[in-house]
Amino acid sequence: MQTVLSNSEYLQIEMQSPTIPTDLDKKSTTSYHGVVLGGTFDKMHLGHEHLLTVSCFLANDKIVVGVTDDSYVEKKKILPELIDSQFDRVSSVRKFIDEIKPSLNEVIVEPMSDAFGPSIREKDLDAIVVSHETRTGASAVNRKRLELLMSPVEVEIIELTMENQEQIVKRGIDGEDKLSSSNQRKAMLGERLRPSRKPFRDFETFVIGVTGGIASGKSSLAQKIVNEMTSDKKKVFHIDCDKVGHSVYTYGSDCYERIVKEFGKEVEMVNRDGSKQINRQALAKIVFSDGSKLKQLNALLWPQIRKEALNLIEKKSKEGINVIVLEAALLIEAGWYDICHEVCVCIAPRDMILQRVKERNPTLAPEEIVCRIDSQITSKDRVAVANFVFSTQWNHEFTSKQVEKAIAAITGASIRKV
Repeated sequence: MQTVLSNSEYLQIEMQSPTIPTDLDKKSTTSYHGVVLGGTFDKMHLGHEHLLTVSCFLANDKIVVGVTDDSYVEKKKILPELIDSQFDRVSSVRKFIDEIKPSLNEVIVEPMSDAFGPSIREKDLDAIVVSHETRTGASAVNRKRLELLMSPVEVEIIELTMENQEQIVKRGIDGEDKLSSSNQRKAMLGERLRPSRKPFRDFETFVIGVTGGIASGKSSLAQKIVNEMTSDKKKVFHIDCDKVGHSVYTYGSDCYERIVKEFGKEVEMVNRDGSKQINRQALAKIVFSDGSKLKQLNALLWPQIRKEALNLIEKKSKEGINVIVLEAALLIEAGWYDICHEVCVCIAPRDMILQRVKERNPTLAPEEIVCRIDSQITSKDRVAVANFVFSTQWNHEFTSKQVEKAIAAITGASIRKV
């Protein structure tokens, strides 16, 4: 069965009216004791409200909603780092149903960790509500219910008319027209998510922190930000804290001696000319296989890297540099974001990161790659403190569009006087 709302009905939903559309009530007598539906319900939009409203209209007594849990979205969804928390999504669905049809006797809204959820557990269901895109899922539900000796449910396919789609759809940053949460998340890339971390004073150098996990694309992002800022007539300097980190443990430095002392002579390498240096591969093998060793190394290096970065910022400021782009993989873990006016976080899917690391370091064993990735904080943790989020999982042009949008927001407000 297929249900389509008229413009007048859709207007009621758009205004978030807490009533069931009356026109729909007049033209249809179909109703069911129990109705089930499922979805991610991220950033509740008109499509979600449409689906839930019709479901409430169809249900006389009971409505059951499965909301994909955090573990499921991590595996199956685009840009899971930008998806609202499981708690918030469940709460927003429950609130909407309570407002739209408070007369229901039973409302179940619960997390689900697979494609079926409560649809194959609740026996007293008569209908499942799906969109045109997810209608094949309803067939899978009925097959599963039959396997479990449950009655199959009627399938209600909810569609928007083309006219309504044109009225409410939002165009994504990549030009794709589609009413979906994934499009909303893509549109968030490069947008300001939080106010600047600290107020900008016109006598100081503006610092943009760029961070991300291993192979997330943060270096190319940092360079794109530098290029975009330079084209905006700003004097920009790029500080790569990875390179700064290498410089703080050169032979003869205090850090060099302490690293050799604490991690052993096997991390020291003698070159053909007799000079000595830290064998970074040997050191990495030790610290990425032992979390306590990694913390030990970080305790040695982080204070020194911060000190050198601050010295560089001060020096470049005196030389007339307007903007510093501070690239640091450990910006958030080390707490260096307090140096920054803005924090830009770069993310990419885990499978893409695994492939990038493998291509960059073909001699690394798969388990070593996983250890390096898992030794860092999660992208979700980084996003939690980000002013701007970017993803490099699409083409360079799309990444550049994200950067252009972010820089327009920054230069249009924070550093317009620079």
